Amino acid sequence: MLSGFATVLVSVPVYAGAWLQKKGECYLKVSYALFKPSTAFDQNGDTVDLNAGDQSSGNYTDISVNTYLEYGPHDKITVIANVPIKQGRGSDR
Repeated sequence: MLSGFATVLVSVPVYAGAWLQKKGECYLKVSYALFKPSTAFDQNGDTVDLNAGDQSSGNYTDISVNTYLEYGPHDKITVIANVPIKQGRGSDR
């Protein structure tokens, strides 16, 4: 009880939120992901190797690149761009 009362006495308001980029400054983040599984599920729900001869289910490759940019044309304005690029390729054998 006493610790809760002390917390109320010493607490101060806190403000949270997004921040703006300063004029002429920017933040850039580029991320990349590659997904190329070696196994898949067959019609019975069993895991099979994608390169298992007669049991083969084909192959699949997924490549993703994401570019995120923040730019401050003015101290009170930030422009944000997010450009995802995704390519998925698959084939059944």
